[in-house]
Amino acid sequence: MAELITHPPAMRKAQDEIRAAFSDASHVTEDHMDRLPYLKVVLKETLRLHPSNPLLLPRQPPADAQILGYIIPAHTRVIINGWAIGRDPETWGRMRKSSCQRDS
Repeated sequence: MAELITHPPAMRKAQDEIRAAFSDASHVTEDHMDRLPYLKVVLKETLRLHPSNPLLLPRQPPADAQILGYIIPAHTRVIINGWAIGRDPETWGRMRKSSCQRDS
């Protein structure tokens, strides 16, 4: 909710979508989520920016690995910062470009 409050145009768009989808409904169920594509995107983006668990589960490479120029010995516990990945525009720019290339 805090993200929507700080972004009034997005809040208005989500409200309009909800009002249009449920103007004639007497009650709302989970089955109605198909009518709300924008709200789905808002929820996914919110979870990207504010993950429920910012540190991903520890990993252990089975063999020596090199990641971004760092050598990680086999069976070393590595903790990945999911929060930082979600906030890194370079990572999301690469993902956006690669998904566009797959779509075309």
